[in-house]
Amino acid sequence: MEIGSLLVPDVRLRASETDDNGEMLIVPKVGTAVIIGSLSGDYSSLVVLAVDHVESITINGGKLGGLVNIEDLTKRLNELVKAVNSHTHQGTHGPTGPPLTKAQEFKKTDYEDVTIKH
Repeated sequence: MEIGSLLVPDVRLRASETDDNGEMLIVPKVGTAVIIGSLSGDYSSLVVLAVDHVESITINGGKLGGLVNIEDLTKRLNELVKAVNSHTHQGTHGPTGPPLTKAQEFKKTDYEDVTIKH
């Protein structure tokens, strides 16, 4: 990390040195402003406290993959529901069972977790 013309090595992106995939790792964009603090009171244990622009955020090691774009997912699911509900079979029909209940459209509130937003 550079502070003005001073090169400061080994600035940590998280407070702990333990790599247990249980943390939230925020990687700042190159060249963005950051606020750093010292865990030791000197320049030996510096850590990033805040960033202006983020390159990436990894939560709990990223094992669940990327965040879902709720609006796009809801739109695609509802297109599928409409296709299923409007589907008809071609050809000669024999005896059939009772008609199926139509599938209900999805609402993003059915599966959205609003504690993390992007």
